[in-house]
Amino acid sequence: MDSLISDTNGLTITKDLKLRPMKCEAYTLSNSDSSVTYSQGMTCVVAACSGPMECKLQHMNGENAYVECIYRPKAGVATIHHKLFEGIIKDTVIATFYTNKLCRAKFSVQVQEVEDRSGLFACALNAVSLAMLMNGASMRYVFTAVHCILDAKQRLILDPDLTESKNKLATFTFAFENVQRKIVTVYANGSYTRAQFNDAELLCRAASFEVLDYFRAFITPLYNVIRKNVGVVALDYRSSEEDDAKAENVSKNEKD
Repeated sequence: MDSLISDTNGLTITKDLKLRPMKCEAYTLSNSDSSVTYSQGMTCVVAACSGPMECKLQHMNGENAYVECIYRPKAGVATIHHKLFEGIIKDTVIATFYTNKLCRAKFSVQVQEVEDRSGLFACALNAVSLAMLMNGASMRYVFTAVHCILDAKQRLILDPDLTESKNKLATFTFAFENVQRKIVTVYANGSYTRAQFNDAELLCRAASFEVLDYFRAFITPLYNVIRKNVGVVALDYRSSEEDDAKAENVSKNEKD
């Protein structure tokens, strides 16, 4: 593992934090309220969010919204491993989403695996987070996920590719929220010590800032366009009100 240094906040970070290139395309699906195609390196996932929408009677809850999560593998029928991912993603969405504000409604999240070249679960979580942002859902915070592995030489490798992941002893995926930087979701698999788990958490926490910066760079131009269009609509609305008021004044003057 790279040598460690301590920053001014007391967190331990590495000198060299390199993630695979991140790419994202918005509104790639036409039948959902929001959708993104998100990739890290060669790993690619499509995530879609729809809602709030009408909920079936058997799923209706008078206190909270019903959250549906569907994970589809690249090919074939979903296995227990995919169902595990589906359950963790659903729990993460419920923890993030203000379900009590949309009682008796349904919120649907769907994830389609396109290509798995290591770090699939972190890629899926990031895609869902972006899709929820594009949907405009009421969120407590934005979550970002980072993946790392423990290799055969007892080294922690951040966001490895498929070649680096072949001789892994353990995998770690952490999702952090952007408000207090607390852990939202953890998925760890393999053989590791408590110290190695803590080092992996510190490494992924430091790298999550880079993912959050990418989210901000991707979302900001889109929100600027929306804000501009909303401003134009509001201006047109005010102009129509002024025209109506002028027309009423003219008609009153003519009657007088």
